Amino acid sequence: MSLGQLINLLHAGDAYFYRHEMDSSKRRCTPGLRAYQWMMEVDRKARLLNQDRLRALSSDRNKGVRLFCSNDAIEFKAFADQSSGSQN
Repeated sequence: MSLGQLINLLHAGDAYFYRHEMDSSKRRCTPGLRAYQWMMEVDRKARLLNQDRLRALSSDRNKGVRLFCSNDAIEFKAFADQSSGSQN
């Protein structure tokens, strides 16, 4: 994206816990986090539908949306580092 384009930030909340869950081609999640999500979900169908919708949104670069999640410490750190670097 060019500097002139607007980028909308979207915090995904608890929609996912592991950065590779949003990969469109090879999505995956660690076994422990997968089990945790399964135990905590109230409506599996809705949770998985939300993930699909977020995945589609984040993969469409024309939408100008930057999806991030603070549940994944590595993804959040990379996002925070990138954001703080762009403000300098």
